[in-house]
Amino acid sequence: MFEEVICFILENEGGYYTGDSLHTNFGIAFEYNKKVLKEHGITQPDQMKTMHPEVAYEIYKVKYWGRSKSCFLPDKLVKTHFDFYINKPTLAMKALQLTCNRVLGSGLVVDGAIGTLSKKALTVLCAFDKMDLVIDCYNMFRLRSYVELLKNARNTHGDKKAVDFILSWTERVNKLYR
Repeated sequence: MFEEVICFILENEGGYYTGDSLHTNFGIAFEYNKKVLKEHGITQPDQMKTMHPEVAYEIYKVKYWGRSKSCFLPDKLVKTHFDFYINKPTLAMKALQLTCNRVLGSGLVVDGAIGTLSKKALTVLCAFDKMDLVIDCYNMFRLRSYVELLKNARNTHGDKKAVDFILSWTERVNKLYR
């Protein structure tokens, strides 16, 4: 499943970008991944321009895939969850918990930490027979998170830039439905 998901991620993260004091390529930000990038010979921000997609692939697999718990989710939910997780890990985990609470009535504490109770609820969620409902619910919580981010981003980035960020993220949710 990782192979299918990573193709979507690499396509949507795009190529090299610099802005907001970040240097990214294929969605991998130099400033947040210095240690693992150093293992690939990337020690300066400007080297991100020439980073190969295989490096991004490996970083997503090693650093993000296991932590996201995507391998424990139903195939239909994996792509949307991992896509959210790589940008907002805690919010993505909270969206899983909120979805379990909404769809299953799990009563989980929504803290973004996937402990024993959350794992049990996710096991039940995986067997749920209305997966389209699960995905819709998850994406509604994802979109609600973006609205909250928009409110906060206005203060730090200004209205237009904040709206641009949120529009690009919500477009990704839209692509998952195509």
